[in-house]
Amino acid sequence: MSPSQQELYRRFSDIVLNDKTCKTNKFNMYLSVFMVKDNYGRFQNVANALVEDELSSTYLWILKCLMKATDNIIPKSIWTDFEPELINAISQVFPNTQHFLCLFHIWQNIIKHLKTPLGSNFNNFSKAFYSCKNSLSIEIFEQRWEFMIKTFPECQRYMIRTLYPVRMNWAKAYTPFQFNASIQSTQSVESFNEAIDKRHKEEIKYCQLVDLKAKYTTIGLPHISSQIFSSVDVIIVKFLTPLILSLQQFQISQSFTYEGQIAPEDLNLQSNTLNDNFIEDVIDEPQTTLKSLLDGMDTSSIIVEVWKIRRIEGLSCKENLVALFSDGTYICTCMETITKGIVCRHFWRVMLYSSNARFHISLIPARWYKDEILMKLDVALENSPIIKAIESSSEATTVPLTVDFTLQTLQHLQGLFHNKENVQRIIP
Repeated sequence: MSPSQQELYRRFSDIVLNDKTCKTNKFNMYLSVFMVKDNYGRFQNVANALVEDELSSTYLWILKCLMKATDNIIPKSIWTDFEPELINAISQVFPNTQHFLCLFHIWQNIIKHLKTPLGSNFNNFSKAFYSCKNSLSIEIFEQRWEFMIKTFPECQRYMIRTLYPVRMNWAKAYTPFQFNASIQSTQSVESFNEAIDKRHKEEIKYCQLVDLKAKYTTIGLPHISSQIFSSVDVIIVKFLTPLILSLQQFQISQSFTYEGQIAPEDLNLQSNTLNDNFIEDVIDEPQTTLKSLLDGMDTSSIIVEVWKIRRIEGLSCKENLVALFSDGTYICTCMETITKGIVCRHFWRVMLYSSNARFHISLIPARWYKDEILMKLDVALENSPIIKAIESSSEATTVPLTVDFTLQTLQHLQGLFHNKENVQRIIP
């Protein structure tokens, strides 16, 4: 690892991706590539290893070398292809790291191993598998898994031996509420590998390559955020890097295509489970239930309001719940605040209904802030106001930041993602 790669890993090891190429270089060796996603939304190469085999001992050596080169920094989460030897190595070296398996590779392996044995039943099997994978509770997952195994005996050997033991790494019901920066696969690493094969056939300069795709941001819609939420727009323009800014402004613009109504606190929306796609890929599909989000929390004195939000004019039958808390936190069943680190369209809609919905820039993780903001983070946060919006007015009103706006509930749900140690690590 070069010094610049070590610095990138130090700052952004909350999201680490790994994939390999299979002997496509002149040395006829495997190339294991590690990447992170920086605060500008770019995938950056941070480490590479040329190895002769894919044994568990080899992966152990790679991970231990990574630890040694980064002063024993342990990643918060890591995404890899499905490789039993790598899974075993990660469990030993990073036992407390959340390990996610690439959904794309899981599905490709299912096609490879089961499409021929299942024949004409493969389409029905795929629906049963998606229903299992997308289940929002462990109980429902287990029921659907048992039904799938009994209905399609041809899949039993592969599914039970290969996928079921690692269900906590891919099944929606088992994966935790975890920040993932919108990552679901290791395709960005593969794109990096393709760039190596295409552009550097002889002498490969591994440490100098970066993923260029995220450097340019295309914005197709006018930003309503700068018109209706003008005070918010000033703040996010100041704090956020260009790609994240465009994503956040898009969420605000989209909020005007939604409608909402107050809902009882104990309401949990039920919808048909997707059986033709990964649930993470579908806009407005609830990613959890409010009951699951609040499990284990004393909510009797902290929930202020719960809102039910859906697309206007029946454009979508999907609904999400937005809960407002007395500490300034909000949570939505779309989970984008927790998994992507952006304020979702459903909250911006609620903000135009309720004065209890408040925005402060700290709702967005500091890992998405500009470098110049991170250099003076405490002062920037202290001087940033809390903003309320009123439905009947296009102007926003601001109130000084108070100790009540602690966001303790959000930090709890994000696994203390905002804690002092993590914030200090991302400062350049």
